[in-house]
Amino acid sequence: MCTKANPEEHWRKVTEYGLEKVKSNTTYKHSLQLKVNDTLCNSCYCKLVMYDTNKKYQRTAKRKKNYDTTYHAKKIKKQQVVLKVDEYIQLFDKAKSTEELTAKICELEAELANIIRLRSNV
Repeated sequence: MCTKANPEEHWRKVTEYGLEKVKSNTTYKHSLQLKVNDTLCNSCYCKLVMYDTNKKYQRTAKRKKNYDTTYHAKKIKKQQVVLKVDEYIQLFDKAKSTEELTAKICELEAELANIIRLRSNV
């Protein structure tokens, strides 16, 4: 079927599935005489039948560009904690009040140390 006469070329036969792929491709208009079990050289076969081989990889590459790596860990499957906004605000306020209480405790300890020092000097 193929017009190339290179004896070193790898030849492939067209299967029913391959013919369906060729018919679904727009290049089939130029190869209307193609039938099952026709022999094509490898380059023609790839152009007609295997035209979409790398498209699945192209789609994933596009998807990876939009992947937000700042939030999701790469290939690490950990459970994520999901909180409602109100719960998050409450936890934030508690953490903030804890920091304030810790600072207040440090101040009181410093005052107590001063009082103890003053009494021991008297």
